[in-house]
Amino acid sequence: MSDSSLSSASFYADFSALSALKKDVKASDPQAIRAAARQFESLFTDMMLKAMREAKLLASTQLCWLTWDALMSGRPWLEGLVANTCAERPNIPGYGEGLIKQHGWFGWERHRWGKLFNLSGDDLEFFELHSEADVAHSNLGWQTVAEQAERLGVADQVVHACRLNLYVWESYLNGIADGGDALDRGERPAYV
Repeated sequence: MSDSSLSSASFYADFSALSALKKDVKASDPQAIRAAARQFESLFTDMMLKAMREAKLLASTQLCWLTWDALMSGRPWLEGLVANTCAERPNIPGYGEGLIKQHGWFGWERHRWGKLFNLSGDDLEFFELHSEADVAHSNLGWQTVAEQAERLGVADQVVHACRLNLYVWESYLNGIADGGDALDRGERPAYV
């Protein structure tokens, strides 16, 4: 297997190199198998990125992004920080009911994905790492917000900013769900 045949980003369009790769893969050459896997991954990634760039935003997503921008612009830095901090807080255990209260929203997602896709252990490690990071990040943000709100005497404004941000999050997630429901019904969601 020639390494030079793999150096081109357009390898998949080089039919002679592709034929050589097929021959080596059929011969069970481990290096060729890895090369084929890299080429497939590259093609898949390119296709996915192209689709993401060409995707249209749901109207509800655009509205929420604009709302978050407005909530963060021209406001004291603490109100912007609390907007993000309060949105992350439900990710950690202790809020809500049932599994969400026991494991946090991301822990609940871990359970849901495990059940939905028949995953376990190492397959779900991402959720564990994310949950640990959420706790550390959320605690740091929460403590900073509490200390600074007290010091600056803006606790009421901070609570208001948190409440507004949670309304926007609810609208954002409902908009995504509504878009998916429309597609399930064979309808076209509202795009911008």
